[in-house]
Amino acid sequence: MNQLAFGSVFNEYYDGYDTWHAYNDVASMGGWDGIGVGAVRPVTDHHWEADRSRACVCDSGWTGVNCASRQCPHGNDSLDTRANTGVSAVQQVQTITLLSGGPYIYAINATSKAGQADFVDKTFALTFTSQLGEKYTTIPVALTATNGHSAMAGRIQSALLDLPNKVIDGVTVTANAFTNPSSTEDWAGMKVRVTFTGNSVHGTQHLLEVNADPCGAGCTPRIDGLVTLMTGGTNITSSVKQTTAADFNSYECGRRGKCDFETGICSCFEGFTGEACSTPTALV
Repeated sequence: MNQLAFGSVFNEYYDGYDTWHAYNDVASMGGWDGIGVGAVRPVTDHHWEADRSRACVCDSGWTGVNCASRQCPHGNDSLDTRANTGVSAVQQVQTITLLSGGPYIYAINATSKAGQADFVDKTFALTFTSQLGEKYTTIPVALTATNGHSAMAGRIQSALLDLPNKVIDGVTVTANAFTNPSSTEDWAGMKVRVTFTGNSVHGTQHLLEVNADPCGAGCTPRIDGLVTLMTGGTNITSSVKQTTAADFNSYECGRRGKCDFETGICSCFEGFTGEACSTPTALV
C-alpha cells in the first residue's frame, strides 16, 4: 500500500503557499492554505489516488477489516484428495544452509571440516512464524567440536519442540557438513534439514529465520552469532529454502469446521475433532 501524505484528502493536493490566493490567480489557482503544508489546488487528474489504500495491519492472532476477529487454528483437510495418492503423504522439509566466509574456508584438508571451524561453539537461534503470524524464537543452539552435527541437530529439534503454545508439536532435524559441489572438500559449512511432522504444522509453513547477529548482555536470546556467515553471494550462499513440498494442506479449522471469531476456537462438523478439526472420528 502507498501511504497518503499528511493533509491529503480526496481530489486535493497542497502546493506549499502560505496565504490566501484569488481563484483567478493563474499562478495559485486559488484557495486557503493547508495547515502547515500550503494552499489547496483543484486537481484535474481524478485518479492520482487510484493505487492508494488504507487498511489495518492486524496483530498476530487477529484478523478482519478492523482486526476485531480472532483467528482459529489451521490444519490439514483430511478428506482432501492428493495428486500422489499411491504413496505415503510427505511433510514439508526446509533446508538451512550455513556457509562460512571466514579464514578457514580455504584450508585444503577434507578431513579437517574446514570452514565449519568458524561455527564451532558459536551460538545462534531460529525463529518460527506460525500460520497465525505469531513469531517464536528458540533458545540458543551451537555446533560443538566434540559432539558434532548429530548433537546440534538434537538440540535444534528440542529447541523447536520446546516453543510455547504447542506451536510445533512434531519435527525432526538432521544436520551434516556441507560439501562444495565442485570438490570433495567440506570447506563451506553445514546443512540443517528440518521436517515438520506434527498436526499443528501441516502443510506449507513460513520459512524459518536464522538469528545470526550477535546479541549480548540484556538481549534475548543471548547469542554469540555467526559473524563469518556468508550471505548475498551470487553462486553459493547461506539460505533457508523449502526442499520438499508438503502433500498436506493447511486450512482454517481444517476446512472441516467453523471458526468462532470471538473465541478463536473451531467448532468441528460432525465426524471430525481436534483443535483444527483435522481428525476424523466416524463415518457419517
